[in-house]
Amino acid sequence: MLLTGDARGDYIVDGLERAGFLRNGPAKLDVVKLQHHGSARNTDEKFFSTVLADHYVISANGKYGNPDPETLEMIATARGKDEFTIHLTNHDGEGGLRELLDKFVARAEAAGAKFKVAYREEPDPIRIELGDPLGF
Repeated sequence: MLLTGDARGDYIVDGLERAGFLRNGPAKLDVVKLQHHGSARNTDEKFFSTVLADHYVISANGKYGNPDPETLEMIATARGKDEFTIHLTNHDGEGGLRELLDKFVARAEAAGAKFKVAYREEPDPIRIELGDPLGF
Protein backbone atom coordinates (compact mmCIF):
# COMPACT_ATOMS: atom_id res chain seq x y z
CA MET A 1 0.00 0.00 0.00
CA LEU A 2 1.24 3.47 -0.86
CA LEU A 3 -0.25 6.46 0.93
CA THR A 4 0.86 9.50 -1.06
CA GLY A 5 -0.44 12.45 0.97
CA ASP A 6 0.02 15.60 -1.08
CA ALA A 7 3.37 14.61 -2.62
CA ARG A 8 3.92 15.26 -6.31
CA GLY A 9 4.01 12.15 -8.46
CA ASP A 10 7.50 12.87 -9.78
CA TYR A 11 8.82 13.12 -6.20
CA ILE A 12 7.18 9.80 -5.33
CA VAL A 13 8.70 8.10 -8.39
CA ASP A 14 12.11 9.58 -7.53
CA GLY A 15 11.82 8.28 -3.96
CA LEU A 16 10.84 4.81 -5.17
CA GLU A 17 13.81 4.80 -7.56
CA ARG A 18 16.24 5.88 -4.82
CA ALA A 19 14.88 3.21 -2.47
CA GLY A 20 15.38 0.53 -5.13
CA PHE A 21 11.71 -0.33 -5.64
CA LEU A 22 11.88 0.23 -9.41
CA ARG A 23 14.96 -1.90 -10.19
CA ASN A 24 12.87 -4.57 -11.88
CA GLY A 25 10.39 -2.27 -13.60
CA PRO A 26 7.23 -0.58 -12.34
CA ALA A 27 6.20 -0.84 -8.69
CA LYS A 28 3.26 -3.25 -8.39
CA LEU A 29 1.09 -2.50 -5.37
CA ASP A 30 -2.21 -3.62 -3.95
CA VAL A 31 -3.48 -0.12 -3.04
CA VAL A 32 -2.47 3.45 -3.87
CA LYS A 33 -4.24 6.35 -2.19
CA LEU A 34 -3.94 9.12 -4.77
CA GLN A 35 -2.25 12.33 -3.86
CA HIS A 36 -4.13 15.55 -3.11
CA HIS A 37 -7.68 14.28 -3.73
CA GLY A 38 -6.88 13.22 -7.32
CA SER A 39 -5.59 16.63 -8.40
CA ALA A 40 -3.93 16.65 -11.82
CA ARG A 41 -1.46 19.19 -10.47
CA ASN A 42 0.16 16.53 -8.27
CA THR A 43 0.54 13.73 -10.80
CA ASP A 44 1.25 12.82 -14.40
CA GLU A 45 0.87 9.83 -16.70
CA LYS A 46 4.41 8.63 -15.89
CA PHE A 47 3.34 8.19 -12.27
CA PHE A 48 0.53 5.83 -13.32
CA SER A 49 2.73 3.82 -15.68
CA THR A 50 5.40 3.52 -12.97
CA VAL A 51 3.20 2.94 -9.90
CA LEU A 52 0.75 0.17 -10.81
CA ALA A 53 -2.00 -0.75 -8.38
CA ASP A 54 -4.89 -3.17 -8.21
CA HIS A 55 -6.84 -0.48 -6.34
CA TYR A 56 -6.59 3.31 -6.61
CA VAL A 57 -8.40 5.26 -3.89
CA ILE A 58 -9.49 8.86 -4.42
CA SER A 59 -10.97 10.78 -1.52
CA ALA A 60 -12.72 13.82 -3.01
CA ASN A 61 -16.14 15.43 -3.16
CA GLY A 62 -15.80 17.66 -6.23
CA LYS A 63 -14.65 20.67 -4.20
CA TYR A 64 -11.95 22.62 -6.05
CA GLY A 65 -12.53 20.37 -9.07
CA ASN A 66 -11.14 17.25 -7.40
CA PRO A 67 -10.81 14.63 -8.61
CA ASP A 68 -9.66 16.24 -11.85
CA PRO A 69 -11.01 14.53 -14.97
CA GLU A 70 -7.44 14.63 -16.30
CA THR A 71 -6.27 12.43 -13.43
CA LEU A 72 -8.89 9.80 -14.20
CA GLU A 73 -7.94 9.90 -17.89
CA MET A 74 -4.23 9.57 -17.00
CA ILE A 75 -4.94 6.40 -15.03
CA ALA A 76 -7.03 4.94 -17.85
CA THR A 77 -4.46 5.83 -20.53
CA ALA A 78 -1.42 4.63 -18.59
CA ARG A 79 -3.04 1.33 -17.63
CA GLY A 80 -4.62 0.55 -21.02
CA LYS A 81 -6.58 -2.71 -20.90
CA ASP A 82 -5.36 -3.71 -17.42
CA GLU A 83 -7.84 -4.84 -14.80
CA PHE A 84 -7.95 -2.69 -11.65
CA THR A 85 -10.46 -0.70 -9.60
CA ILE A 86 -10.74 3.02 -8.93
CA HIS A 87 -12.46 3.56 -5.57
CA LEU A 88 -14.07 6.96 -5.05
CA THR A 89 -15.34 8.21 -1.71
CA ASN A 90 -18.13 10.19 -3.37
CA HIS A 91 -20.32 9.83 -6.42
CA ASP A 92 -22.27 12.98 -5.66
CA GLY A 93 -20.63 16.24 -4.72
CA GLU A 94 -19.83 19.76 -5.79
CA GLY A 95 -19.24 21.05 -9.29
CA GLY A 96 -21.22 18.38 -11.13
CA LEU A 97 -19.18 15.51 -9.72
CA ARG A 98 -21.73 12.81 -10.58
CA GLU A 99 -21.95 13.95 -14.21
CA LEU A 100 -18.14 14.13 -14.52
CA LEU A 101 -17.67 10.64 -13.10
CA ASP A 102 -20.52 9.10 -15.09
CA LYS A 103 -19.15 10.55 -18.35
CA PHE A 104 -15.67 9.20 -17.55
CA VAL A 105 -17.05 5.71 -16.86
CA ALA A 106 -19.19 5.76 -20.02
CA ARG A 107 -16.21 6.78 -22.20
CA ALA A 108 -14.01 4.12 -20.62
CA GLU A 109 -16.62 1.40 -21.09
CA ALA A 110 -17.17 2.44 -24.72
CA ALA A 111 -13.40 2.20 -25.30
CA GLY A 112 -13.36 -1.36 -23.91
CA ALA A 113 -11.63 -0.57 -20.63
CA LYS A 114 -11.50 -3.47 -18.19
CA PHE A 115 -11.20 -1.47 -14.99
CA LYS A 116 -14.04 -0.92 -12.52
CA VAL A 117 -15.14 2.20 -10.69
CA ALA A 118 -16.56 1.71 -7.19
CA TYR A 119 -18.16 4.30 -4.94
CA ARG A 120 -18.47 4.39 -1.17
CA GLU A 121 -22.14 4.37 -0.34
CA GLU A 122 -23.13 6.09 2.88
CA PRO A 123 -22.68 4.89 5.57
CA ASP A 124 -20.52 1.99 4.36
CA PRO A 125 -16.75 2.45 4.21
CA ILE A 126 -14.61 1.57 1.22
CA ARG A 127 -13.66 -2.05 1.67
CA ILE A 128 -10.80 -3.64 -0.24
CA GLU A 129 -10.20 -7.35 0.30
CA LEU A 130 -6.49 -8.09 -0.06
CA GLY A 131 -6.38 -11.69 1.02
CA ASP A 132 -7.95 -14.35 3.14
CA PRO A 133 -10.03 -13.20 6.10
CA LEU A 134 -8.13 -13.12 9.37
CA GLY A 135 -10.81 -15.09 11.17
CA PHE A 136 -11.24 -12.81 14.16
